[in-house]
Amino acid sequence: MGLKTYTLKLTSALAIGGDILRPGALIEVVETDAKDYLRRGKAVVAEIEDALGFASKTQAAAEAADKAAADEAAENKAASDKAAEEQAEADKLAAVDGGGAQ
Repeated sequence: MGLKTYTLKLTSALAIGGDILRPGALIEVVETDAKDYLRRGKAVVAEIEDALGFASKTQAAAEAADKAAADEAAENKAASDKAAEEQAEADKLAAVDGGGAQ
């Protein structure tokens, strides 16, 4: 069973994971952290419009990361295929040169 998460809107600057987030930033946190930030006045529960915008930005970021990973994999495959072709050509030339030297 996963932990329940909440989307909060910061009311003051807060350092999370080494990053300093400014007031108005949206964060998604587990219930225990949400209770702590709310109790200390560091955040308020985000309005539905804020939360929906945050979710779509998060999804867009995940999709962009997936696309970047797919692009990198395609580039790596192309480079690997080119290297294999070059090696095959070098092997053919070596065989021709080696055959004439006997």
